[in-house]
Amino acid sequence: MTVINMLNLGREGIAVADEQSSAGSRKFNVAEKLHLIGGNVIYGGTGSADLIRDVYEAAGGTVKSYLKEHSQVHVRDIYNIVNERMIDATNDIKNNVLRTCLGITYGDLLTGMHSETGRPLDDAAKQNAGNVLRERSDYMNMGASIGGIQDGHFEIYEVDTNGLGQKCSRPYSSIGSGADESQKVLSTFVALLPRVAREKIGLAQGLAKTIEATNASSALNVGVGGIPSIVYISKNGILRPDEESCILSTELVKGMTGEFLPEKFVHEKLEGLVKGEEKARIVEREMMKNATSRAKFLRFLRGYKD
Repeated sequence: MTVINMLNLGREGIAVADEQSSAGSRKFNVAEKLHLIGGNVIYGGTGSADLIRDVYEAAGGTVKSYLKEHSQVHVRDIYNIVNERMIDATNDIKNNVLRTCLGITYGDLLTGMHSETGRPLDDAAKQNAGNVLRERSDYMNMGASIGGIQDGHFEIYEVDTNGLGQKCSRPYSSIGSGADESQKVLSTFVALLPRVAREKIGLAQGLAKTIEATNASSALNVGVGGIPSIVYISKNGILRPDEESCILSTELVKGMTGEFLPEKFVHEKLEGLVKGEEKARIVEREMMKNATSRAKFLRFLRGYKD
């Protein structure tokens, strides 16, 4: 369970992800869902945390091999590589499941012929194979967002196990079980911007909305939560605020949406925290001084209703 949000600022980009993952009846707020691939591209995956990590490592290895023969790797190249590795991982699982449960391979199912006996698979065997794969389909469902700068512009690509991956024509991407709530925030934000403004969204404004979207998913979607990770991508490289700054950024946005903090102050501090120009402990004190009511704001952050 996940939400990965990316926002295209024009020549820069933002990625924000939650940290909650689950296994069986347990949940864990320890998942790092945003990874660097190819040196300057962000990979954010949704689905089984272990499987997404396998795809990332396999894609990373392919990218390293690619760079031995090419001077650089483009965002679209990495998208294609991740797409291929995701297909490979899914087909490997299907193959192993069918061999374990029915003694046939995924290739046998596709050709309709049992490779060991050379006999055609009957309708019952095909139906059983389909049922087995459907029972395990939840584990095999994966998706990824790929974001990076190419030819001076930030680009976002989406990849999934349904083969429907593509470059995003809209300025934002939201994937995972929490995407529905995040998309409401991001789509409304973008729709209300003048067309010209959509081509170059300000960093502070973009950060506020992307974090707000992630907060909305965390509040309402099962399996989304924990401390978000924030990544800022520009021509100067990639910046990843530390955990304290990410927590504080979330609280700043909550304070703004809850009408405890002025928008101008929040925007200024968000940009400073993400760029490493502000210290979290100092901003925290300033946040409390700027709150309309320190006591009420603290209670609001702790979940009280008054």
